Amino acid sequence: MKKAWKIVLITALCLLILGEIVLGVGLLSGGSPDRVWETASEYYDFQQISDFLHSDAVQGPLGQIGLQIP
Repeated sequence: MKKAWKIVLITALCLLILGEIVLGVGLLSGGSPDRVWETASEYYDFQQISDFLHSDAVQGPLGQIGLQIP
């Protein structure tokens, strides 16, 4: 099981590094983070997601196990 988690960790780190490289190249070549935000905002209502995460439906069960979303 230890070996499986090590593989998952290495894979996640590789994907994170690759994502940072892609983001850096995109910004260096004239890309705009605002365009990405606008595109994501078309499909997802971030205010509604935030309201849900801070609602009692989520905070109640998390509070019972000692966790809290800031």
